[in-house]
Amino acid sequence: HDKKDEPHFTKVFRMTGEGITYCRTSFWGALVLLRGTAAVQFGALDVLLVSLSESLPGNSTLNLAYLYLTLGLGSFLGPAAGSQLQTLRGTQLAAIVGMIVNDFGSIGMATMNELVGEIWAVCVFNVVRASGGRVSGTNAKVLLNRFSEDGMMGRVMSLEYMYSVLMVSVGAVIAGSLEDIIGLDVTNALYAVGALSTSCSLLWVSYHVTGKGAASPKSIPYEYDEVEGTTTTAEHDPKEIDTNEKKECNDEEEWKKAGHGQSFRLVRFYSIMVAISGVTVWYTLMNEEKNDDDDTATELLDDSLIDSSSLALSDFSQ
Repeated sequence: HDKKDEPHFTKVFRMTGEGITYCRTSFWGALVLLRGTAAVQFGALDVLLVSLSESLPGNSTLNLAYLYLTLGLGSFLGPAAGSQLQTLRGTQLAAIVGMIVNDFGSIGMATMNELVGEIWAVCVFNVVRASGGRVSGTNAKVLLNRFSEDGMMGRVMSLEYMYSVLMVSVGAVIAGSLEDIIGLDVTNALYAVGALSTSCSLLWVSYHVTGKGAASPKSIPYEYDEVEGTTTTAEHDPKEIDTNEKKECNDEEEWKKAGHGQSFRLVRFYSIMVAISGVTVWYTLMNEEKNDDDDTATELLDDSLIDSSSLALSDFSQ
């Protein structure tokens, strides 16, 4: 649709408008907003990680280094575990579950900071948070690549990137406002960000459960049936798929079966992550209880020694 001698500025606005119209009229168009939803928390945590490193005992610079180190570790583990999710429906589910794990990790970091107050406990949940966020972002981009036509992919991806960067900035503003304007400490700010992000994740859960986006049967022509071991047809126009391919693609029961298998693999991975987190919470709470008992015993021993010393001094003076 390019026009000769069209001013560059006008061309950019025209192509952007075409991209917005293309997404708005597509059954999967809302997926452009998926990665940006998770980006809100990442923007907020970029601000809160600095305050968190200062609130923890030890060197604040070293604490911040540990937090970013575990952020990188989680960013590697998450997409590596989700790389087997090859069906479009499974990919969308992975993106949404990743958002929920991202929320869980953020709330877990706040809980560990409040109950334990040690950098290692916070870092465990930072790994969980980062893995979920990267699974969500990676799979959201995969969906857009699979659904977009070749002539519109650049516009779709630019809109998705623009919205994601905007939401990172919004998250940073929210975190700064929670601390500087409302006056929340870093723990309560983490809880607030986690609650806000969870509410957004629930909207995407509703989106998937109601059969929208890649969960819609309309997405079947964009992929072969994974059970047969064939590959994607995203580069083809659904109208041009030949009869044999169409027969494979449109078997909705097999499509659902393949998606369930993908879902179980993802759930199994995050069940392990949640189990590790649960053990960490249990261990820290038990240690805290033990330390409280030791402190109580120490106080009782000190009181008894003081009473004995006072009695001995009284006898000596007499």
